Amino acid sequence: MSTAKIDLFGAATEHPTLALLCSAFASLLTYVVYSCFFHPLADVPGPLSIRLGLGSWMTTRALKRDMGWKLEALHNEYGPVVRCARNMVSLVDPSAITEIYRYGAPYDKAPFYSFFKVTSPALMSTLPTHDHAEARRSVSPAFAMTLLVALEELVTSCLDDLCGFVDKAIASSSSGAATVDIGTLLQLLAIDVVGELAFGHTFGALPRLSGIASSSCFSSLAGLAAAGRDKDSLIPMLDAYSSSACLSDSNPFRLSSSLTSESVFIAGTQPYAKPFLHWCMTRQVGAEGPNALGKKAGEAVAKRLEQMREAATTGDEPRRDMLSKLVQAKNPDGSPFSVAQVKVQANSILGELSPRPLVMFVRLTTMRAVLYYIHRDPAVLDKVLAEIDSALADGSLTFPVLYADGTKLSYFQVLRSDTVSSPLRAACLKETLRLHPAVPWTLPRVVPKEGAVIAGHYFAAGTEVGMSPYVFHRRKEAYGDDATSFRPERWLDASEEDKKVLERNLISFGSGSRVCIGKNISLMEITKVVPTLLYKYKLRFTPRSASSPHQLPGRAVDGAADARVPFHVKSQWFAHQHDFWMDVEERRFE
Repeated sequence: MSTAKIDLFGAATEHPTLALLCSAFASLLTYVVYSCFFHPLADVPGPLSIRLGLGSWMTTRALKRDMGWKLEALHNEYGPVVRCARNMVSLVDPSAITEIYRYGAPYDKAPFYSFFKVTSPALMSTLPTHDHAEARRSVSPAFAMTLLVALEELVTSCLDDLCGFVDKAIASSSSGAATVDIGTLLQLLAIDVVGELAFGHTFGALPRLSGIASSSCFSSLAGLAAAGRDKDSLIPMLDAYSSSACLSDSNPFRLSSSLTSESVFIAGTQPYAKPFLHWCMTRQVGAEGPNALGKKAGEAVAKRLEQMREAATTGDEPRRDMLSKLVQAKNPDGSPFSVAQVKVQANSILGELSPRPLVMFVRLTTMRAVLYYIHRDPAVLDKVLAEIDSALADGSLTFPVLYADGTKLSYFQVLRSDTVSSPLRAACLKETLRLHPAVPWTLPRVVPKEGAVIAGHYFAAGTEVGMSPYVFHRRKEAYGDDATSFRPERWLDASEEDKKVLERNLISFGSGSRVCIGKNISLMEITKVVPTLLYKYKLRFTPRSASSPHQLPGRAVDGAADARVPFHVKSQWFAHQHDFWMDVEERRFE
């Protein structure tokens, strides 16, 4: 009886295509079996596609713009620890905050953040904890509240421009009420504020709109550029650039063919595609990509250095602002920042212009959201207005609103019993930051080489772990049974011990040593802008109808489709509100 011999090499040579397919199938099968049964995260619950290592759940969420509520649904289904990517875990256990984000924690930022780099790494894109700490010490004087308070008249000037536009829009209306795109107006205000604080001049966004009827106020910042109001095309370029950063650390199996400025997010969760998608992004917006940022920052730095040289010659006092502090910054060894280093940090400030922020643009989303939550509930609105009117009557508040005075509004603001330079603690504001945090994405960190136990689970070195502010803030274990309700009183009625817990669980600006360095800018601007708008104007959501200017359906931050919601939320790295229109008229006093 003869034994047949199988010549595998010969068969592969004779049928190379079949051999290649078999090899690919065997590799894929091995990959799937490993991901599902032998990967260090194999015992962590999550969707089947993630456990098999197939597809990219995070990429899909970014492209569909539904990250916040879809991640919340995963936790509702699978529990407090969920595998949301092949090597990433999302957690909602309160104990995870102190483990992952505490001061001195050995968790570096995940590679996801590296795509926020413009030219060289700035604070947000500096991954190692030690390097970040040293860099932050060098630049933190430029973001100190003491400096910002000294510069707040610059913010007041920009706010005057915004109110001037609204006043003209009202005056030009036969009905005494104007319909304005309040979302875009707040965007333009933010642009001019950062220009004044950081670069010595506004970008002129608001004054250029002063002659435009309210009904034609731009609902799209890309339209602003097309109309010649952004000659450097920075706004749409930054829009696309920061959007593309949202996809960093997921499994590289899913690639969308849609490459608009809204869906170029692939370069994050699909890092291998970064060069190609970055090229597509810059080609689409017709700008120079990150080079445009570098050029703009370089020009500002060069101009400021020249001004400082002239001031030294003439004996004049140079302008004091954020850029002047960066020019004076020093490295850990005491050496002064090089011009290149100053440009890098200036880039990160300029990156704040993006509708989807690189570093500090929490304030835009928060201002929109706080206006929404206050006006959604008449009882809350009445309390806030009564407090503002009372403060004006007793002289504790004047216009223009000073930062220090705005912090004394006990319902709108709750201030700790410490100095004005400390962060604000606000009731309405904190409740807004809790329910509509700017970032619904996980804030991923890398488990150190010795591994770690978090929320009762052991995670091997190299695993990426993170928490979504949006999902965590809506959990009962963080904020009680009414965690999904807007109730400012929770911050006022709690005991001192409970307040500490509420504070610790609020991670809208991040937590620990990596807390957003632009937090002070956000708090100062919100404190000045929101009371001013509430006092001066009667604001109402523009009803949706066939004749209204809305272009998108109402969608809340939790994904609920509702015509009563005055904006449309797209939830990616950022829970950004679009198409936010309000009817505005002068507030009349009896």
